Amino acid sequence: MSNARRATQDLVEEMRGLIDAAVKRATPESGAAVSLSGGMDSSSVWGTLTQQVEAAGLQTGLFTPYSNVYPGLPCDETPFIQSIHEFTGLEGVLVDTSSTLASDYLEALCDRIDHPHLPNALPVELVCEAAASDGHTVLLTGLGGDEWLGGSLDYI
Repeated sequence: MSNARRATQDLVEEMRGLIDAAVKRATPESGAAVSLSGGMDSSSVWGTLTQQVEAAGLQTGLFTPYSNVYPGLPCDETPFIQSIHEFTGLEGVLVDTSSTLASDYLEALCDRIDHPHLPNALPVELVCEAAASDGHTVLLTGLGGDEWLGGSLDYI
């Protein structure tokens, strides 16, 4: 049967199963930071992770969301990020990147020139720095449709 003929609920359940399996496979027991933009991709990763991980791992910061915010700029997604924090009952780390210049990260950006997520390289670099400073060595992301289509090139 083609996807066009499948019931919406069946497709929703299949997608939930795929996201659940992907997050479970990617999540180390030792903890991880999660890049949370407030978009559908990263919100799905963080929401799924909060369902999979015991409350102690979330409350102790073993798993923590990190978000780039741009106060005062049109690309700021703080309201979306805060709604996810409220929904999951967990606060994350907000990284204010509104005054960061891409030229300050030129070497790091050039190191990633062949990576498929280059439009997101600067924001991801800043989240990586913040997460690493808190002791995280793994960053889960939800890079996908809303990141590529959401104007990330304009942020850089």
